[in-house]
Amino acid sequence: MPDEDGKIFSEAFELYNKYRWHEIQTDEWIQLSNDIRDFAEAHQWKDNPLAKYIGFMLLDVFNELYKNGNKPAIPDYFGRSDLADGY
Repeated sequence: MPDEDGKIFSEAFELYNKYRWHEIQTDEWIQLSNDIRDFAEAHQWKDNPLAKYIGFMLLDVFNELYKNGNKPAIPDYFGRSDLADGY
């Protein structure tokens, strides 16, 4: 894997972890979208399809988890109860 691709995956996973292990509060949505924007811009998303699609993926993941007012189960370290029925 090229170094740049590895860096994209690594940074995307860091962003995912930053927001997935707790319930996102109303005031954090702007910061989440800014973080994803900064990630995409840092990796030149207009010229890098991987950065573009991973950025979209992050938006889609959090949209799916919280759409229609849903509040997803927060992962626990050992049991991964967030993967129970419904997810």
